[in-house]
Amino acid sequence: MPLSHSLNVGVAYYGKQDPKFWVPFSNMVAQLWRIDVDFRGTLATGSMMTDGNRNETVKAFLETGNEWLLWVDTDNDYTLGAVKRLLGTGKNLVSGVYFAHGKPYHPIAYMRLPNGRYRTLSEDDYRRGEILEVDMAGQGFLLVNRRVYLDIEEQY
Repeated sequence: MPLSHSLNVGVAYYGKQDPKFWVPFSNMVAQLWRIDVDFRGTLATGSMMTDGNRNETVKAFLETGNEWLLWVDTDNDYTLGAVKRLLGTGKNLVSGVYFAHGKPYHPIAYMRLPNGRYRTLSEDDYRRGEILEVDMAGQGFLLVNRRVYLDIEEQY
């Protein structure tokens, strides 16, 4: 019986990568079938230009015909349950919460202020496990449906 979701994982990186990321990451993707995900491979692009890496990864993803691209950064940890939770939202673009590595360890998610600037979420903005709408988030753990990229192509 075919699995419900076809997924690639996108890793845009520069420099050497630590096995502290790749070993747990490999173990996680090897078990994606347990949450009804057909893992179709990692699309890793590396150079000093992060935006260029991401663009090349998206081009490669669109050539696959797969349904989902899960972006992960190599300085975060990921679990099977977190991937399942993102897929379960039913959203075409959804980010998992992850935190800055330095004090004050704020979430990499932001709300737009009336003056057009952004502020980071505070502990008062959400409860652990809550799904909420934000105005901006990082790509360190971001699930994107291919339709998002096709819509972008159609508009530009």
